[in-house]
Amino acid sequence: MSKADYGFSALEARYKYLTGDDAPNRISRDRTYDLDDLVRHEYGEDYAPYPRLISLAALNGLSRHHVLTGGDEAKCIASGDHGSVRRSIDEKAHWIAVLCERFLAGHLKTVRSVGSLSFGSSNLDAVQTVL
Repeated sequence: MSKADYGFSALEARYKYLTGDDAPNRISRDRTYDLDDLVRHEYGEDYAPYPRLISLAALNGLSRHHVLTGGDEAKCIASGDHGSVRRSIDEKAHWIAVLCERFLAGHLKTVRSVGSLSFGSSNLDAVQTVL
């Protein structure tokens, strides 16, 4: 969410464009985190192939039923199919929430993951355990 073309600053700019007013609430940049940056720092640059969000969703067994590419979303908007775009965005937002939870819990699967080890009453990522 730190990128100018789709992050918080883009949302603020879009709000101003649509309403003519500054965004009523601003999130301080020092209080925002980019999940992609955090995962890359923890698992390395090659943690998932591009497009990374879709790849991570697949690696982690998340549904990809309603997801559209950005280009397909634009076509749907142009044709008036706003429902498909909403479902796609909802599913992507769900992915981000689930992937963030898994990252924070240490259960995120990446291309570097080889499985998990049972230890005590939980499972540990085998690669992270060795590292």
